[in-house]
Amino acid sequence: MNAPTIDNWTYKAFVTNKKPDRLLFRQPSGRSVDAENRFNLEADYYDRIIRNQEEHFVKRMVDNEFGYSRSGKPVLSSFSYFKHVAGGRLIWRPELDLYIG
Repeated sequence: MNAPTIDNWTYKAFVTNKKPDRLLFRQPSGRSVDAENRFNLEADYYDRIIRNQEEHFVKRMVDNEFGYSRSGKPVLSSFSYFKHVAGGRLIWRPELDLYIG
């Protein structure tokens, strides 16, 4: 599997609470010269992922490094509570168009 988030049970079981009978084998980064299985992938496979994904995703899914959970984080990284959330109750005005996305 790809490196989990640090709040995942596998991280705790194999990294922070490691037991003598548990071994963690970590694959090298997809960008590494030691990367395995590249012969089964298109030459630009990882380059396309890196170009089209955010850093936190690349860190886990390409470089195979442990990451942080994004749960509860806003989808829009520039989200501003004061800009994007109404300061009070919204009043419906039937003469205006309503767009939902």
